[in-house]
Amino acid sequence: MDLLTLHRVRSRLVGQRTGAINQIRGFLIERGITVRQGPVPLRKALAEILSSNTGVLSPRMIGLIADLAQDWRRLDERIAPCRRRLRRWRSMTTVASA
Repeated sequence: MDLLTLHRVRSRLVGQRTGAINQIRGFLIERGITVRQGPVPLRKALAEILSSNTGVLSPRMIGLIADLAQDWRRLDERIAPCRRRLRRWRSMTTVASA
């Protein structure tokens, strides 16, 4: 039961993270800013996008996207312990069944 609950919590957090990433990407695309597919290229490009003064993003939009990026970081921080617990559980089960 505990393992199933942990999987569900992790799945919910991953879904929320995906939602934040997609929303950031969508807001950028609406303003003509495209970033290569995947979270890693987006994370790398965000700092430059948010700090550039091209006038494409309003200060308000920069703030909103920065808030979403912060949400993304917090979700990563919450997902990591779930992932570690699941790995530990798997390794304990593998050792026990060997």
